[in-house]
Amino acid sequence: CSTILTERCPDLAQQDFAHHGLYDILAREYQLVITEIRHAITATVADAFQAQALQIELGAPLLIVNTTTYLADHELFEYTTSYYRADQYEFSTTHEYAA
Repeated sequence: CSTILTERCPDLAQQDFAHHGLYDILAREYQLVITEIRHAITATVADAFQAQALQIELGAPLLIVNTTTYLADHELFEYTTSYYRADQYEFSTTHEYAA
């Protein structure tokens, strides 16, 4: 489930997402630059709807990923909640530090 605050890009739904990504369109068409993305990962178990949609057993382990996206002026732009099968999810991260 994704919620996008479209006050600064009211005709966003008419854009061609088959050939261009959301953040590309935001920068090119609306001069809106995403500068921060936060992810929070928690665990849960599948309810009946999730079990059917993800083809797993009721009560199987799931991971919930909540993503919050901010524009350059620190304005909240997007909030997404995604459910992933715990047996098919991989999390990796890279940190680079300047010396």
